[in-house]
Amino acid sequence: KILNNQNLMQNIENPKRQEYLPTVLTKEEVGKLINSSTGKSKLIYYSEAVLERVAKATSDGISQFIKNQKGKLAMMFVPADNLAAVGEYTRRAIRNLGMFTGGPGILHNDKLKQQSIGVMQDTRPHFLVGNPAQLGALVQYAKTQQVALNTLGIKYILSTSEVLGDKARNHFEKQFGAKVFEGGGMTEVGWSTMECA
Repeated sequence: KILNNQNLMQNIENPKRQEYLPTVLTKEEVGKLINSSTGKSKLIYYSEAVLERVAKATSDGISQFIKNQKGKLAMMFVPADNLAAVGEYTRRAIRNLGMFTGGPGILHNDKLKQQSIGVMQDTRPHFLVGNPAQLGALVQYAKTQQVALNTLGIKYILSTSEVLGDKARNHFEKQFGAKVFEGGGMTEVGWSTMECA
């Protein structure tokens, strides 16, 4: 069965195990799919049960990249201020994997960046979730504070909500000393794209 919006929504509303053929998309096509779409108006799509199923599907996708991280900390640099935010179901998905979550959401100012770096220095998280703009802001701020992010023990980074270019991926892998992978989705259905392993 080919995966499309209609059967994705049907599967969320009436979950049952179905086999889907993977669809290979270009970066441009993926970019059209994961154009940030967070907002309170999207709450019409989520009941608590649907949110849990989206989180389960998301944790299944993340678990293809991240192994044996139970009890570890994941820092979140994505919106998580309402049920329609990518950070909410991603946070639940990470908790499904037995990890803890923390982080301010969006890094609006230098104080949040400073606090986030302090937390990372103290706790040595293994996993970060953020969009390229947030990750870039964190790298830039760390440079001004002479903090080497690649010494903080970060193993994995999930880049989401914006298309990740090869140059940015290489830059983040060097700066954080971590494996960077890309995933995205739509608020209405959760994660719908995940980089091939």
